[in-house]
Amino acid sequence: MTVPLYTAEGETRFAIAGVYYDYNAQGGAVMMDLQTLIAHWGAAGINGLALYLEPDRHASTIED
Repeated sequence: MTVPLYTAEGETRFAIAGVYYDYNAQGGAVMMDLQTLIAHWGAAGINGLALYLEPDRHASTIED
């Protein structure tokens, strides 16, 4: 199964690796590897980031 997205090269079909429910997304979302994003749309600033912590970890204890 694939999802078509418009890139600089025109419509490109990307394989769907998995589906999950994000109840915060109003109209759906597509997630992909950063290198894939750069390859098809060019390098730009990151405009989103998600951090998933183990249940016993707190964000204030994470170091860069």
